[in-house]
Formats: sequence, C-alpha cells, structure tokens
Amino acid sequence: GWYQGGYTLDVSAWHESYPMRGEWSELTSAEFVKGFRLANGYQPSSFAAAQFAALATLCKAIETAPNMSVAAIRETLWATELEEFYGTISFDENGQTQQTYLVLQFESGLTLSALSSAIVYPAGKVSGTAVFPKPTWKQMKCSFETSTLGLECAGNGYCNRAGTCVCGSGWAGTNC
Repeated sequence: GWYQGGYTLDVSAWHESYPMRGEWSELTSAEFVKGFRLANGYQPSSFAAAQFAALATLCKAIETAPNMSVAAIRETLWATELEEFYGTISFDENGQTQQTYLVLQFESGLTLSALSSAIVYPAGKVSGTAVFPKPTWKQMKCSFETSTLGLECAGNGYCNRAGTCVCGSGWAGTNC
C-alpha cells in the first residue's frame, strides 16, 4: 500500500550517498553498501555503518599505539582523528565522538520496503533538495494511486492540492 511517511525529516550520522573515501578502510559509502548487501542480503542501516567505522577507528588506534596496553590504546584512540566513509571520527576530552549530523528527507509515493532518502543538510554534503512545504495528503495519495511507471497521472498531467489529476492537453479521465 501507500507509505504515508514521505517528506519526513530524519537526523543521522551517515547516509549511503555520503561522498568520502575511508582513510583506513579505503571504502566509499557506496562500496560499503554494496559489500554489506552482498554479505547480508539487505540494505545496511546507519547503525551498521557506525559499527564498521568504530571498528576501523579501533584498528587504527591499535596499529598506531606505542604498545598494546589498554591505557596506551585508549589514549591513542581518544587522540585519533580518522577520515572514514562514515565521516570524520574524533573524540572530545570525555571520549565522546564529535560529528556533524546529516538531515535526511524521505521520498514520497513509495512503499515502506522501497523507501529511500536524500541528504538535505548540511551544505557540501547534500544529495537532494528539501521539499517544503510538503504536498497535501490528498496530493500525495493522488500521486501514488495514479502513478504509471513512477509518473503521476500516468505521466499526462499532475496532481493538484485537492488530490485530483489535472490532465494535459489532449488527455482526460480520472488518471489522464
């Protein structure tokens, strides 16, 4: 059925379109997603990317620590700044990560299983344009119900705010 969560905003530390290449992993987000899907059969969440980035950061700290004592690894870890596909990973004096979060907006007219999103903030990391104000519920329902090959009103018109198709010249009917 029609997924009504379109145009909602979310905050995340990572997105699959994030453009960086990992300093330690040497992966881009797209390469991470491809490998994860191959290994697991489904799309990774931001939590999967965070766990991978955490392990990459720990591995770098272990490799660069002056010795293998817990104290030396901890101090090296806290002093680490790592550019990974997940983002820049660094820690404050309390060991908390310092990261710029992304604002995502979900697309509309999709089923929940096919849901995708785009980065709409911050500048420089944007992969889509924020839609605001969002279309009316009736307009979104019209777009979903009259869609043919992903084009609302069979590609021959558009859904108005009242939720009905406005047909182009030479086209008529409920769905154009």
